[in-house]
Amino acid sequence: MPKTQTRIKVGSGGLIYVGVTTAILTSAIYTQANLLFWGFGLLVGALVVSIGLAALALRGIEISRLVATHGAAGETLLLSYEVRNRSWCPAFAVVIKEAGPSKRGKRKTENKDVLGNPPHAWVLHVGPGRTVRAQAPCRPARRGRLSFERIEASTSFPFSIIQKTVSVHAQDETLIFPRLYRVRRGYLNMISVVDGDGRFHHAQPGGIDEFFGVREYRPGDSPRMIDWKRTARTGELAVREMTQPRPPSLSLMLDLGGPSPIGSSTEERAISLAASIVCEAYLHGFRVGLRVSGPDCPPFEPRHSLLHRTQILEALSAIDLEAPRPETAAADYTKKIDIVIRPGEHEDRLSGVRGITRKPAVLGVTDLDRYVTGATMLSELDKQKPNRAAASEGISQTQKNEIVAQGANA
Repeated sequence: MPKTQTRIKVGSGGLIYVGVTTAILTSAIYTQANLLFWGFGLLVGALVVSIGLAALALRGIEISRLVATHGAAGETLLLSYEVRNRSWCPAFAVVIKEAGPSKRGKRKTENKDVLGNPPHAWVLHVGPGRTVRAQAPCRPARRGRLSFERIEASTSFPFSIIQKTVSVHAQDETLIFPRLYRVRRGYLNMISVVDGDGRFHHAQPGGIDEFFGVREYRPGDSPRMIDWKRTARTGELAVREMTQPRPPSLSLMLDLGGPSPIGSSTEERAISLAASIVCEAYLHGFRVGLRVSGPDCPPFEPRHSLLHRTQILEALSAIDLEAPRPETAAADYTKKIDIVIRPGEHEDRLSGVRGITRKPAVLGVTDLDRYVTGATMLSELDKQKPNRAAASEGISQTQKNEIVAQGANA
């Protein structure tokens, strides 16, 4: 059983109620009017009823939290609460909200930076022996790990004179992915070199696509692959081999090792751009790889799987921009890198001709509108309303929900 704490205090209308009661009593004593004495008695009776109901309310309430393992910055994160009433007394107008460990707790300050205002849920009625579920939507403002430690359930039914609050200690964590944009249509195809069918071919046998070569017949080979002309000419069975296709590959480098200020908003947008390209490439069948220059982050070789994409997003979410960074030179833009993302400006280095040495495309978040949609509008809305997410911030809501849901299942 989780540890619970209970406290009773004057509700939002308690002071006004006491003031009105005192004024009616003073008027009744001064005027000796029976109607005023009757009114004073009714007010005192309502106060006694409120105190009695507050003592009985929330006695058998049990609350548990259900939270997804992943979320996305700027997107709605639903916190679900399961409220059970094991008492014979029903509960009315129960308000549920998240609370930190203490008023000055460090964890509470961190949550406020990530989450903004604490989420609230409201339950109209929980009957004896019944279970009710409630949801509290919230919008994380930035990436990072979000921790929950305490749930508060309060009610001031029926007159808002006395408020009773029950605190339940329940620890949960969720990881908030970087903010996701929608990459402009066709931009990935501009950077990657693919054939007409949208595939790469490598010179290895074992496929069924294009002609690779001829070899001797082996037991188990399909008779359809026998090269009868070569067999008739040499007198030995020969088999045609075909190439095997593979999906296009995209290697990213996130360059955060330059002179950009530590913890600046440009670096956060660079991380968001890298996460957006990773998600967009995964949805289009690319094998995605990532390397980070500067902060500590594990490298990822190009692969295409749900688990691989989730691991990249988790690594980007865990990057600590305030940690000390090694003093290294500029990032090594090798020929294996297709896209370099950095907090600076855009550089045109595209070369889409096969056979020519390709230089990586250097994307700077200063020109973010060149690669994603809605970046400028989202930035302005974030400055005006930091606790609200923009309705048209880039990648579609359906794709974002799919990314978060699939990441939770991975």
